[in-house]
Amino acid sequence: MDKILCIVIVLFAISAGAQIDRNNKRVGEYRNCIFLPDSGDWYGVSNPPKNFVKSNKLTLLHFWDPTKIESQGIIQDLNSWAKNHREYELYTILVSDCEGLKSSEAVLDLILRHEIRHPLFVPDELGNVPGINFSSAPMLAVINQKGELHQKLIGNLEILSAWEDLDSLGSNLLLHGGLDRIFLSGKHIPDRAPKSVLGNLSHLCASPRSAKLYVTDHKKHRILLI
Repeated sequence: MDKILCIVIVLFAISAGAQIDRNNKRVGEYRNCIFLPDSGDWYGVSNPPKNFVKSNKLTLLHFWDPTKIESQGIIQDLNSWAKNHREYELYTILVSDCEGLKSSEAVLDLILRHEIRHPLFVPDELGNVPGINFSSAPMLAVINQKGELHQKLIGNLEILSAWEDLDSLGSNLLLHGGLDRIFLSGKHIPDRAPKSVLGNLSHLCASPRSAKLYVTDHKKHRILLI
């Protein structure tokens, strides 16, 4: 009888352990990855991200509390900054304690009022995002291509002083393999020019502050802006 009981306990433990492993996202190859809570509502995206592992892009998580004055300027800066930085994917997470801001009507009003054009997530309960340890808004979390936290910026002063560093981080990605996927894709830059107008394209340079390429045409003595 005791042997049977022991076997039952062991089997139950194995089953429970398997259940825990299956439910715990931060295991195996994802043990250092950042994940947002499962419970909550997404706006502006049809397929919410399961993780932030991206082969050719960086991720920027913006923790936003619209009730705080210091958060107002940051959201406007991000809106304009993201337009010229396709090497990043931007997500805003609403972290306000005000329950009145979490209804669908209130969130849609915020999106329209602040002209948010990137995905926005409203978690049911933010808690402690593993690997980020959210403290207060405004806050930016920079996530690398492996889905791991690269840098955390808290408050206006840290964020406002970090734009050049974010530009440089994105530029390094572009110059080491991301250009062909991001800028030379036919989805973004349709090839309308006939081949006869091209000479000898010798050098390529990406602007760190805008989604533009500068190509030197040695044969025709000119610089092409794409």
